[in-house]
Amino acid sequence: ADGSGRLLFSERKYDVPHDFNFPSKCNLRMAWMFWLKGMALGNNEFIMPFRFLEHLPSKLRRRYRNEWKPILEIMEEGVLKENECAIPTKVNLITDAILQSTFIIGENYLQSRTSFLFSDMSQKGVRQRAAWTIGTWSKKVKPSSVEKFGIVNAGDRKAGKRNSKVSYLFSKES
Repeated sequence: ADGSGRLLFSERKYDVPHDFNFPSKCNLRMAWMFWLKGMALGNNEFIMPFRFLEHLPSKLRRRYRNEWKPILEIMEEGVLKENECAIPTKVNLITDAILQSTFIIGENYLQSRTSFLFSDMSQKGVRQRAAWTIGTWSKKVKPSSVEKFGIVNAGDRKAGKRNSKVSYLFSKES
C-alpha cells in the first residue's frame, strides 16, 4: 500500500488487493454494511467503505458499477435527504445503531421510489426480497426494468398501466 491506502496491483494502484472479489450472494442488508463500513479481509487487511471505491481493476469496476452502486446510491440518497447531513466517513463512528437506522431509512426511501418491488408484502414476498442478492436489487432498479415492470399503484396494475415516470427514480432532485 502507498500513502493513499491503495494497493499495488499489476503495476497500478487499486483500492483492493489483487485477489479481491466482491462477496457473492450478498443481500441488501449485508451490502449496506459493506457500503458504509468496508470489509475486513483478515491479516489486518481492510477494504475501505465500498461507497468510496474508485480505483478498481476493470472486471471489478464493471461489477461494482452494475451490481453495487445502482441500488446503494439510491438508498444513500434517501438517508442524506432524511437526515440532511452526511453519513460519517470514519468507519469507527458508524455504530450498529447508525447502521441499522440508516438501512431502514434507505430501504423506506427505496420503497417510496420503487413501490412495485414491494407490492407483495406477504411473508413470502418479504422473504423473497430478503434473499435477493445485491445484483438482483440493482437489476430491478435499472431504467429498463422500471420501464418494463414499474407500476405506479395497485389500481394501475389492474388496468395494465406502466410507470411512465422512470426518470423520477433516477433524478437527484425528486
